[in-house]
Amino acid sequence: MQFCGQGSVHLRALSALAYSDDDGHLRQQFLADSIPLNRSSLSRLVGRLEKLGLTERYLCPHDRRGVYTQITDKGRACVEEARVVYVQALEAVLAEVARNEDLAPAAAWLAEAADPAPRA
Repeated sequence: MQFCGQGSVHLRALSALAYSDDDGHLRQQFLADSIPLNRSSLSRLVGRLEKLGLTERYLCPHDRRGVYTQITDKGRACVEEARVVYVQALEAVLAEVARNEDLAPAAAWLAEAADPAPRA
């Protein structure tokens, strides 16, 4: 399945950036470790994402050897599109599993655990 015309490795990189603790940017070394990809493959991947306008690269202001990758608004929109489809697919699978009386308790627990609504 493709989102924004991109495959799963592209989406993994964009998701790692979108959900990072640093507001959408990571040092390329950490991004490579999180996917995981070797540095050479990651550099090519980030280059492709950058050409598509999904990410931007910049040098670390404190250590000029460090290169950061930042997700763009267009990249965030791609991640959100994929997340919506993922949640819909997950809900459909859980609904199907819930019809099996042996698996229904597990499906109910998973559905409740995945619900982002605050609990009383």
